[in-house]
Amino acid sequence: MCAYSVRARARPTVSTPVAWDELQAALDRGDAGALVFERGAVLERIARHGDLFAPVLTERQELRVSA
Repeated sequence: MCAYSVRARARPTVSTPVAWDELQAALDRGDAGALVFERGAVLERIARHGDLFAPVLTERQELRVSA
């Protein structure tokens, strides 16, 4: 599933990148629901935090093959 894809479900949530601190906070609270986003919430997140997925498009990585 791609970032920002809407899931085909009765309640269409959106695949959304999260920051590590958001993930840790949800784990600490035992609140997986904090990481579930609907369309409107995702647009608000992008306005507030920017596109958390954007660095993936420009970051260079070196892949090494191990024998």
